Amino acid sequence: MEIEKNISIFIEQQFPGIYREDGAELVQLVKDYYEFLETQSNQSTYVSRRMFEYRDVDTTLSNMLIFFKKKFLADLPLKENTIQFIVKNILDLYRRKGTPAGIELFFAIFYQEFDVEIIYPAEKMFKISNSKWRKGTYLQLFPNTNLFLSKTEKEYSYKDLISKNITGSSSGAKAAVSRINYMILNGTKTPILFIDSVQGQFERYDDILTNINGEVVAFGRVAGSLNEIEIDEDGTVTSNNRLGDILDVSSTYGSSGKAIVTGVSDRLSGEIVYELINGGYGYTVENTRLLVSNQTLILNNSAQDFIPYERLDDGLGNQGIVIGQSVSALGVRMNTGFFSFGNPISTLDRGTNITFTPVGVVAKNETSPGTLFPDGGNANTDVIVGLLTNTSTAEIITDVVAPFVGVSINAADYETAAPMSGSASPVNLSTPLDEAFDIQTLTIGRIGRFDNIFEGSGYVNQVWALPEDDVMRTLDRRNQLLRFSDPGEASEFQPGETIIEVGTGIEGIVTSVDTTFGYISVTPFDYYGFSGTNNIRRANNDQYTIVGVGVDYDSRPFGDNAIVTSDTEFAVGRISSVAVYNSGFGYVDGESVELLRTTDGDPRASGTLRAQTQGKSNGYWADYSSHLNGFLTIPNGNDTPILPKEEFASQALRVAVGLGTTPPEFEVWLETVASDGFAYGDINMNGTFESADGEQFLKLAQGATDVLETTVTRWNDIVAPSLREQLWFEPNSQLWSYVQQYEYYDAGQKIQDSDFFQEYSYQIKSRLSKGEYEKLLKENVHLAGTKMFGDFIYKVEIPQNTKARFLRLFNDDGRGSPLDLANVNVLEASVTNFTVDTTFVTADHEPTP
Repeated sequence: MEIEKNISIFIEQQFPGIYREDGAELVQLVKDYYEFLETQSNQSTYVSRRMFEYRDVDTTLSNMLIFFKKKFLADLPLKENTIQFIVKNILDLYRRKGTPAGIELFFAIFYQEFDVEIIYPAEKMFKISNSKWRKGTYLQLFPNTNLFLSKTEKEYSYKDLISKNITGSSSGAKAAVSRINYMILNGTKTPILFIDSVQGQFERYDDILTNINGEVVAFGRVAGSLNEIEIDEDGTVTSNNRLGDILDVSSTYGSSGKAIVTGVSDRLSGEIVYELINGGYGYTVENTRLLVSNQTLILNNSAQDFIPYERLDDGLGNQGIVIGQSVSALGVRMNTGFFSFGNPISTLDRGTNITFTPVGVVAKNETSPGTLFPDGGNANTDVIVGLLTNTSTAEIITDVVAPFVGVSINAADYETAAPMSGSASPVNLSTPLDEAFDIQTLTIGRIGRFDNIFEGSGYVNQVWALPEDDVMRTLDRRNQLLRFSDPGEASEFQPGETIIEVGTGIEGIVTSVDTTFGYISVTPFDYYGFSGTNNIRRANNDQYTIVGVGVDYDSRPFGDNAIVTSDTEFAVGRISSVAVYNSGFGYVDGESVELLRTTDGDPRASGTLRAQTQGKSNGYWADYSSHLNGFLTIPNGNDTPILPKEEFASQALRVAVGLGTTPPEFEVWLETVASDGFAYGDINMNGTFESADGEQFLKLAQGATDVLETTVTRWNDIVAPSLREQLWFEPNSQLWSYVQQYEYYDAGQKIQDSDFFQEYSYQIKSRLSKGEYEKLLKENVHLAGTKMFGDFIYKVEIPQNTKARFLRLFNDDGRGSPLDLANVNVLEASVTNFTVDTTFVTADHEPTP
């Protein structure tokens, strides 16, 4: 507001007209009096009409500046001509205390020093595995009008959301808004919120909430960004993909999305991929086999009533056992021969056997998994259990009873039916049991993995696999049923949960729960299992009373309860899974997408996307504290040197002896005369293209030390440049290879020394010595608990007899070009390593504590 300083000009209008006509002297007297009051600096009107100016530090009286200084700058020694500037900026200084910006403002205010550099040694300390990789994060919102109302009807827009903390209404995720952009997505103006310090994950349909002036305001709703892609195995399928490939995500609505390949099939067509789903229990390394079907019968098997291990026979001497089945196929492991199409096949082990004729028979293929360890006996090359977990030991008689069922009780020698494991011979009723049988100590457990499995080749059908320990399987040890005193307690357990029997310490895993009768089925990690007389304890130490234990006859026996899947892979390098690398913009949840190769746009896979969460960018290094100096690989390009491969030398020799080449144009080019008067193939330049030239090409390819110097020179200057210009050059990379180039990289990191303050210190570089500003800086902007170091640059006169040798000036820690010169007339703190040897100036940058 502007205050009128002179009011005497308005005096006449304050008198009635009769005074202005008949009393002009009185009017003039009053006017002169007011002119006196408003023109004399010591009069009330003059002062009162300028009161607002005196309150402003820019327009106040000079003799009042001392009051401003006492109020705002009580302890600061300042010159009078700087008080006005400093008073207006002192709040910024106080607010930024301890920050680089505060220190810079301190030097600008008190010393008019505007080229100050603040360095924190902690930021340049090498720390192993400490660098941070940060993903940029953003929220794509549903389109809106950019007008948001609070409950009190106050209007807000996105400009009010900058730098605010936000919360997702449903997810509870939190973040700070760094900036807001608009994009035209699918013809609609769409807001994009870029966020920092993200805690949690924002989800689709989250309302974006923030608190402004004590009110919670909603700033739109999250539409969701690309966060997952499910590969369609029946869709686009291509081979020769690799882990780490970056692919473009192509869809009807979205753009800029990228995915990285995280899983591929790298096996040849028709190979088997095995996966251990459940390690079961009761397996030994010595007796476990991985039985895999090697022939498939095609039939109507909707009932799927075949039994694993039951025998099949075609009456022609061909016999196998059932390994697995589906509604249209039966996987068989042939023991002798192979089944042929059209021959009836019968079961052999049922009370009432059946005979069937397959509608198709797939040829026998036993290239996978390879020789089995119990049969081949070589643990280094045969299929073997590579790891047993949850092991226990058991003292067991492993003799099988079945061969002796028909032997008379008083036989003279039971071993006429089958050998017995004991040392006695013959064995009869009078033989002690410990001599008739040998008690074996077996280590049993869960299968952790198989080793030495061959994938095989040439498979065209599904394959089944059964992990079997034929010794343990015949002992018929099974899961146990544990019954509780309170049937309702069974409902508190979950399949897959581990339990422990109190007192014995025996562990087990819950496989099923029956809440009706109040029991759980458990696979005990012990041959004899739970005693049933002790409580059991869960992982959270809750204990339960067991009132009974029984055998779960519906479970598979020990040594026959592991599960291994065996899928047939029909493509090489087929993409099986991807991860979102860049969410892009505009993708719609549930839409179909194609993954395209970035270089040429070829489709590599297809799938269905999910856009349910916040978006993410490619990512970047947020800091480099664990990066070392070293060399970076320069991508190959038109300027990258090349060398011949051994195939180049081989093809050159073929030309020398009169044989053709691949490609045919290679021969023509080798015999063509170059600009130096010799054929390109005549690398030794003796006037004849012969075998000796091929040998020189071979030495180049192998990096031999005795290669002729003229060979190297001619290759680099004549042969290689011409080779690169040939149309057949790129498609025939078997003839040449790039010479990988590198460049030096300086991360600027330092090894931490024994100085404690290195972690809690900062260094100031300026043209002022430390003694000039240290006391004042520590009183006003220095942060308690830290150590300040000073570093200054100065000029010094050099004696005239010094000989000038070189001058090199940097302002970039020495990483730039020698042409990147600093100003030698006015040295500044930004000249971080100034090296000079001349007759007129030198400089120093030595930190002083």
